[in-house]
Amino acid sequence: MIKRTQNVLLETPLDQSWTYLTNLIFEHNFSQHQLLDALEAFDFTTFVELSSKFLKSGHQTWTFVGNLKAQEAKSFALQGQKLLGIPIIPASIRYQKRVIQLQPNSNLTLMVKCKNENENNCSLVKYFQSRIYKEVSY
Repeated sequence: MIKRTQNVLLETPLDQSWTYLTNLIFEHNFSQHQLLDALEAFDFTTFVELSSKFLKSGHQTWTFVGNLKAQEAKSFALQGQKLLGIPIIPASIRYQKRVIQLQPNSNLTLMVKCKNENENNCSLVKYFQSRIYKEVSY
């Protein structure tokens, strides 16, 4: 994963721009530089310490494509849930990926120097948020 993240930093400026935009507009995302710093500080001892806490609870999203009836799809998902044995986190406290709400009439400029010093190209991405979403409760 470290190598993959390092390689992302060597992609074309346009590809890197889209990655940065995605990281900026979604809550709780990290930039590639932040992710790389965290990964490089993560060693095997830390992995062993944290591994006992993995998959104690979670959220599963099942996607079925094909000629299945709704009841069959539900049955497969319930069987999978039972086999994995992971307690489900209630929707009210689980992580949800949401687009941030920008302040009206605000601007954010992020300038990033390419790690590849031989890169002669540059990229500019302008993002417009067309409306402000209000929190919806179900």
